[in-house]
Amino acid sequence: MVDENTVLMLLSSVIAFLFFIILFYKYMIRRDSKFLYWSIGLLFMFFAYLINFFSLIYSWNNLLFDSYYFFAMANVGFLGLGSVSLINKNKITMLLLTYNIIMSMIFLFAILFSKANLNLVLKGNFNAFPAYVSLLGALITVPGAIFLIFISLYSAIKLKNNRNALLYNSLIALGAIIFSADGSLTLSGNVTFYYTFLFLGLVLMFTGFLNSISFNSKIEVNVARDLS
Repeated sequence: MVDENTVLMLLSSVIAFLFFIILFYKYMIRRDSKFLYWSIGLLFMFFAYLINFFSLIYSWNNLLFDSYYFFAMANVGFLGLGSVSLINKNKITMLLLTYNIIMSMIFLFAILFSKANLNLVLKGNFNAFPAYVSLLGALITVPGAIFLIFISLYSAIKLKNNRNALLYNSLIALGAIIFSADGSLTLSGNVTFYYTFLFLGLVLMFTGFLNSISFNSKIEVNVARDLS
């Protein structure tokens, strides 16, 4: 019998993939870099969730956990980069892009040349790599999470007079906060509500992003109509 966590992980994988398709389609139409960075982050997120789903069915092994750990950490950096690109498309974004690429490569090599304690993983403790690998992961996830959360909050405050914009950006920020808290609890060995919080955070972010994109598109249409 399939348990609740497996179902939540499958649903999270599907939502992450749909999220990726929508944003990558936006990038192909608009050629706006923020959609590309968010798409990369969501593709990595999808890979992480799909690997986790298979682990719940077949159990973890070193290859699965190494792959999961990389994608689960690296996706946050690109999601944060997309948010930075939303408000700054100049040198800061390019510097952060370079930082993300270099740190992701270093992080990947650290994973490949280290060995996770699979016994810990099988007990539900994902803090299974040597401390320096976890530190490298944190150097990607912490800045990414901070950018994602605070830029969403900044956008919500800046557009507070518009109830729709305030709501959508607040949903994104809340989803990112839940993600960050869930990740921290998981790395500390507490996975009691991991799958529930992961699914909830993803749904909140998906709802906020989707409605925000739709809302901004309507504004652009109205502006174009007014100018014509």
